[in-house]
Amino acid sequence: MKILCIADIHGDRKSVPKAREFAKSNGIEHIIILGDFTKSIWDTKENLADARYVFEELKDFKVMAIPGNCDSKEILGIFDEFDANLHERIKEVSGIKFIGLGGSNPTPFNTPFELTEDEIYDKLKGMIDETIDETPFVMITHFPPKDTNCDKIGDMHVGSESLRRIIEEYELKLVVCSHIHEAGGSSDRINNTKIANIGTLSEMRVGIIDQMEIELLRMG
Repeated sequence: MKILCIADIHGDRKSVPKAREFAKSNGIEHIIILGDFTKSIWDTKENLADARYVFEELKDFKVMAIPGNCDSKEILGIFDEFDANLHERIKEVSGIKFIGLGGSNPTPFNTPFELTEDEIYDKLKGMIDETIDETPFVMITHFPPKDTNCDKIGDMHVGSESLRRIIEEYELKLVVCSHIHEAGGSSDRINNTKIANIGTLSEMRVGIIDQMEIELLRMG
């Protein structure tokens, strides 16, 4: 079972059919979208239209999605309409549980969907504690953990301290994120946990999850 991961579409509608055809040609039935559907950060109507377009284009697939920090909170209604909401939820696919949390840790830009570090920690801890059993799980977040290759902009690390704390406390297997465009396509490890930054779809960057592993690549 393979799952295609795409992220940071930012209103680039031309890239979405390319992802659709890539999934079809590779026999992929499941797609995870890691947020930031729109470039119109402060225009809720346009944000929702961009999200609806994506889901309509991918209607032949089983889709799960979380919001990005640039998405409005109203986007969750679109997710629910298409039965795709993974934000603050746990869903199981082929024996693997996926834990989702969208938005991001605080940014200098005060974007629409930001969470405090305390909120991030409490929400993730609550879901992990709920799902700990013999079933393996993958964590899907829009934002990366702090101090890795995946959260680096120049010499700065801008990821979430709380996500890193969760990873260190629970020794997760795989965390998939996006958000930091400059680090797109990069991966790293925190102890035994692999971290993967999908990157932007406009750069044709995608990830393919196969069981508990992920391959980062460019389409085309």
